[in-house]
Amino acid sequence: MKKYHLFLFFLILVLTCKSVNTEAINNSFYEETTFSEEVEPSKPSEPVEPVLLEFGFPVVSQVVEISSRRKELTREYCIRHYNRNSYLIEVPRMIVIHYTGVSSLGESFAIYRDDIIPAERTDINGFGRVNIGVHFLVDKDGSVYSMLPENMIGRHTVGFNHLSIAIENVGVADYELTSQQVEANARIISYLGGKYPTIRFLFGHHEYLDKEKAHFLYFKAEDPFYKPRPMADPGVLFMKNLRDYLLQEYNLKFID
Repeated sequence: MKKYHLFLFFLILVLTCKSVNTEAINNSFYEETTFSEEVEPSKPSEPVEPVLLEFGFPVVSQVVEISSRRKELTREYCIRHYNRNSYLIEVPRMIVIHYTGVSSLGESFAIYRDDIIPAERTDINGFGRVNIGVHFLVDKDGSVYSMLPENMIGRHTVGFNHLSIAIENVGVADYELTSQQVEANARIISYLGGKYPTIRFLFGHHEYLDKEKAHFLYFKAEDPFYKPRPMADPGVLFMKNLRDYLLQEYNLKFID
């Protein structure tokens, strides 16, 4: 009888220990899995316009995609007008200031979007297929947009495209241009003047045909059928304000 009781005692002890160990293991499993917090998948952030940092002031990154077709059309244009088989500016020598001739930023972007000049531009579409192109676009609030690489030729000022960098200002006429645009133009010009010591000339599009000004020595037009025409942008007052601001705030004076 004693042996039987002893056997039962040990049997109960073994079963009790096994139950305790199994419960401990099970509890450990649930602590690691069942009660861990689930992390929600991250939501995509709102798209942010890329800002270029090299300028020292905010510039929204390139808006116009530079396609291989645009490059080839620019090369074609340069062969015709400058006898140069390239779409690149070898030595930048001048900065030309413009206004867009339209009132909004969206309309301004639309002007430069296509690679090919629109059919309705009958005044110039017979003298090259590449669309108008500029390097910087400045909105009325002074926001700056990079449109073309600085070393790529843009079609903006006949006779000087191959050695000039263009700044375009949103505005249908000179009366729409703002003081914020003057300040933003000056920041861009100061940056360009520091980066390219070869830039010595600054003039408005309305001044480009003035043979009395020093920049006209660089005028080049190889197409005998194209007749340059007078332009109005950006106007005398805007250029005066810009030159005064450059001298006052940056101690910069360019040849016009």
